[in-house]
Amino acid sequence: TIRGINSPNIGMVIVACHQFHMGGDLPAIMATAGDMVRLVHVADTMDHHRSHGLRYITNPPGNAVRVHQHLEIGDGDVDWDQFFGGLGDLGFYDKDTVMVSSVFAENENAHDVSRRQLDTMNKYVEKFSVR
Repeated sequence: TIRGINSPNIGMVIVACHQFHMGGDLPAIMATAGDMVRLVHVADTMDHHRSHGLRYITNPPGNAVRVHQHLEIGDGDVDWDQFFGGLGDLGFYDKDTVMVSSVFAENENAHDVSRRQLDTMNKYVEKFSVR
């Protein structure tokens, strides 16, 4: 594990939209990572477990594919209060850490999406940084 390395230069990355692929239990993921969380990627995604695992339609059905989305906050199923609140509980906002917007496939309106992401991220950080 990364704790065994015992270096302030090694940490954990949490990518919000990957949580469903890691079992969907974001509080447990954050609790396990604890103070090792140094970088977070902020992007929404749809929970592929919903609708009996038939959330996405592929042709032909049964393809061995995994849909990988990095959507704007609010366009998917990530619980953002849980995400940003969990970071606040970890003290993420009080340390030398990095948070990045990680939205893909928005080339046509990338500037607008980036501005909205930054605004939304700042609002959540403000909401949960003082606990």
